[in-house]
Amino acid sequence: MPYILTLHLIGDFTWIGCMTATAWLLRWQGLDAAPRLPIDSFVLHRARRLNAYVTSGAMILSIATGLYMALRLHLAAAPWMQAKFTLVLVLAGLHGAQARSMRKAVAQRNRVGTRADRLGPACVLGCAAAIVALVVLRPTL
Repeated sequence: MPYILTLHLIGDFTWIGCMTATAWLLRWQGLDAAPRLPIDSFVLHRARRLNAYVTSGAMILSIATGLYMALRLHLAAAPWMQAKFTLVLVLAGLHGAQARSMRKAVAQRNRVGTRADRLGPACVLGCAAAIVALVVLRPTL
């Protein structure tokens, strides 16, 4: 079980780190106020590939090992674990929204960012902090 937990934490840190980096990149790239950060297409293409391969792989690793541990330790019915599952699904949905925004950013250079792009870093870090709080505190909800 310690190896599964290690894989889970590696997946978590990679997933949240890549999503945070992508969220900040999208926020900076989509700012419509001056001065605009000049992000060249090479950086956007590399970030899109990072988002497609590394972030998605880390997300799958994190979810798979998390489900395995929850079922193995009989924690899936706990209310705090169900709240954690909900936040993980929110993060997975945000990852999909970031992937769509990255595709649009690569396709059109001078696009104006959406509200999701501007709120992306706060959403990612807020969900991650809430998940950590749920795991550490394990409230009875």
